[in-house]
Amino acid sequence: CVYSQFHHVYTPPFDWLPISREHTYCHSWMPSYSSTSTDEYADYHHLFPTQQNNANGVRSNHPLGEVETAQSTFLLGTLGLNNSGDVVYEPRDQQKGDAARALLYMALRYDGLDGFNWTFDHLNNVTLPGLSEAPQSLDLLLQWHFQDLPDEFERGRNDYIQSIQLNRNPFIDHPYWVNLIRFEDLTYIEPVVIKDNPKCQWKLV
Repeated sequence: CVYSQFHHVYTPPFDWLPISREHTYCHSWMPSYSSTSTDEYADYHHLFPTQQNNANGVRSNHPLGEVETAQSTFLLGTLGLNNSGDVVYEPRDQQKGDAARALLYMALRYDGLDGFNWTFDHLNNVTLPGLSEAPQSLDLLLQWHFQDLPDEFERGRNDYIQSIQLNRNPFIDHPYWVNLIRFEDLTYIEPVVIKDNPKCQWKLV
């Protein structure tokens, strides 16, 4: 389980228990909800194995965050209140960057498809309030992204997903590309060119 570090030896056939597949970008958050036949529902880049009853089911529709006051804990995954008093789910440290990159990827990949709005402005101002959920902190996702940069396993997973899904998560290949996107509205951030430093092509201010 990527959230809790629960271990399970899989023996076919698949039966959803105790391990299931988690939509890191919750199905209920998707503008195309409640369809289960869309590309976004089945996108491998945000699907991960999780313990169903004590991790996947507990995370539910809640945003990811850092828990200050725990309400329930299962191994390394915790549900509780953040420093604003909002209900959030905190995965283990080793999954925080992976989860952040999955959410950022989903917004970029599917925004505008079939006319749907996948911006974080829409997620936090329309979708999550409609589910009586707190906002998904974008600042925290970007913090997690840089604190837990892609490792060899995540890069290998990206390669494998490309072999079956024929696309990649660009934030695994190029972590600093997140600095060129304003995820609130998914617009491009123009880099500032540093002309007096030939070793530095651009920086963000």
